[in-house]
Amino acid sequence: MRIRQFEALRLVVTHGTTKEASIYLGMGQSAVSRLVSDLEREVGFSIFDRKQGRLVLTPEGRLFYAEVAKVLASFDRVKQRSDSNNSEQTPELKIISMPALAFGFLPPITENLVRRSEDLLISI
Repeated sequence: MRIRQFEALRLVVTHGTTKEASIYLGMGQSAVSRLVSDLEREVGFSIFDRKQGRLVLTPEGRLFYAEVAKVLASFDRVKQRSDSNNSEQTPELKIISMPALAFGFLPPITENLVRRSEDLLISI
């Protein structure tokens, strides 16, 4: 299974047709149909019923799509994080300290800071 197949599936489900999905993916309608068909072959069941030229999720397809949607949501968050890391600097705190403080006093304090701001990078 490939992420591109999952993306094609999401777009077919949300837009209702392979034609609409193909516009968003920037590829031909037949290529989108192939991605979905290959995915169905890999999972071993029909994700869609094809009724009068329309694609309707099967019960198994609905369950499968729910899991795919979770994977894609995670993937989208990773892409967002990557984009934000490229466009903005991660907040960073540099602390210069004597060794006794660096190993005993500072770790509980910095741990509390990290809990409040998970994006914060601390260097001691």
